[in-house]
Amino acid sequence: SLHGFCSLPNLRVYYIKKILLAKVSQTGFITPSVPFAERQFIKMKKLIIFDLDGTLLDTSPGIMHCYSETGKKLGLKSNVLDNKRCVIGGPLKDGFKKLYSIKNETQVDAAVDEYKKLYATQGIKMYKPYDGIEKMLKNLQSHGFYTAVATLKLEDYVKEMLKEAGLSHYFDIIKGWNGNDNCTKAVFLEEILSELSIRRRDTI
Repeated sequence: SLHGFCSLPNLRVYYIKKILLAKVSQTGFITPSVPFAERQFIKMKKLIIFDLDGTLLDTSPGIMHCYSETGKKLGLKSNVLDNKRCVIGGPLKDGFKKLYSIKNETQVDAAVDEYKKLYATQGIKMYKPYDGIEKMLKNLQSHGFYTAVATLKLEDYVKEMLKEAGLSHYFDIIKGWNGNDNCTKAVFLEEILSELSIRRRDTI
């Protein structure tokens, strides 16, 4: 989600995940099991930006439910995919084109409209925070990091879900889709940096 902000070797990504998710100790944020270089790398950062779907919240049940029910209701023919969950977190139009044999843009638009109706009443309730997420966010906050969310999910939904999950107060900024088809994560990331007056190189 942060392409262009930090281009990190796989080993460094591994240790960052270890720090943020797996090794949050009771005595401090940076744990001894992480190499010194990676500990210093994290300490130099000021802002950590998260995606929502598949990162903070497991929203996959609601997303896949709405894709499936929309396909059934509109009589769409399913494509053969090894991993249907690849649509999670991406634009709805792209998701329907991957999952179903779509004939034209009119059909795509109809599918997206139906999905949104279903998600507003059913899918939005089908999620749960990942284990350890709140503890991690609390630890980041206590150590002075800024945190933000950038996602293509409708911003009103994002704020509602994070509030109900008891996580919204941990974030300085929450950015989501506002109904404009020109919105992209790249735009959200730049807006977050501008609003917090933080440089790219100080961001993960």
